[in-house]
Amino acid sequence: MTRRLRTAGAVMMPALFIISGCPFSEPAVNWPSERLDTSPSTQPAAARIGDIDGDGRKDVVSVWRGSTADGAKPGAVAIHYQGAGGGSWNTVVASASTRYINANAVSIADMNGDGRPDILVAAADRITYLRSPPDPRIAADWTAFDIAASMNATFKAWFDVASAQIDGVDGRDIVATLNDVGRLVWFASPANPDSAEGWTLHSIDSTTRSGADSLVLVDMNGDGRLDVVCSATGDTNGVISWYEQPDDPAAGTWPKHIMTKFSGATRLALGDVDGDGTVDLVAVSPDRAQVAWFPRPSPVTAAWNGWVLADYTKNQADQRVPVDVAIADMDNDGRNDVIVVGNNPACVFWYTPRSNIKAAWAEHRVAAVANVGYALSAVDDTDGDGLVDVVVPVDHDSDSSLDRVERFINPGNP
Repeated sequence: MTRRLRTAGAVMMPALFIISGCPFSEPAVNWPSERLDTSPSTQPAAARIGDIDGDGRKDVVSVWRGSTADGAKPGAVAIHYQGAGGGSWNTVVASASTRYINANAVSIADMNGDGRPDILVAAADRITYLRSPPDPRIAADWTAFDIAASMNATFKAWFDVASAQIDGVDGRDIVATLNDVGRLVWFASPANPDSAEGWTLHSIDSTTRSGADSLVLVDMNGDGRLDVVCSATGDTNGVISWYEQPDDPAAGTWPKHIMTKFSGATRLALGDVDGDGTVDLVAVSPDRAQVAWFPRPSPVTAAWNGWVLADYTKNQADQRVPVDVAIADMDNDGRNDVIVVGNNPACVFWYTPRSNIKAAWAEHRVAAVANVGYALSAVDDTDGDGLVDVVVPVDHDSDSSLDRVERFINPGNP
């Protein structure tokens, strides 16, 4: 199983071409944008932002699924390096392989403590660790390690991956969701992390995470240990739950705390959206075509009650389907906003709370484009102007040469 890059059956109907007036709330003006890549492959599935070469400028990492068809490009992990002054990007393919054919997610972290950012890929049937060389701009010097403990005949759909120090031993560990058999796991790093072998798999939840999707690492209870927030569409009793790290994360049981039954919830984000100084939850449900937010309760182990901030079912002409979500201050007013990436048509909108924060939030447009699909995206100030931009993988309907990674540049008056 792979993450859907677009909604099943997403045939572009005439009504979906409406990108001004109803159903959208603002004029048909997209933010300025630019293509970052040089067609390293096809079907980009996810992107992340980070300074890969240490020059002080933000770069973009993307994973592409590619194709196994004759004459087609294999999947790839590409790095889009930003040139001096912005506006120029150079793409380096760190790895090209059919192992990425059903890739679902990518993340950036210094896995071996050498001071250089490395790359992790949830590549459907495996977790792949790409070690950065001394000069990360030299494509041939990147080394790929397929984590052996992640490869099993029953493991066919790794959906999300992140890394952090979990057990306090050796290097950074890996946390991942397995969608098909429904598991949330972590891999303990060996003494030498630059290896496919030696990583030890530990289950956080192997019984209730049917349809496990996305995860976030955060210290939920302030005990100094990272906990895991995870969505699982098949767990109808606790679609989004958080797992409390025990004293011994390898041998101990991770207590599960149900946050919400928000049905169909897939992607999630954590951040302070109501301005009270605590971490709240935002999530999207493609099945319900809704975006909801949940303020942090007290105690944090209690159920999280929430409200829908965007409901795309309210208008018959609005067939948008949310597929990803992020939290950032888009207009520099000191208050966090919610960014939603969707399809039908491919679109990015951001939302600000009204005076009644429990009501539907005000909608602002970044982009809406027909004949393409958007995938897992990233937000950050990519050009150093103090404004948050949006980077989106774009899957074209009919012309794979137009598959791309696109940066939407915050105009300063979003």
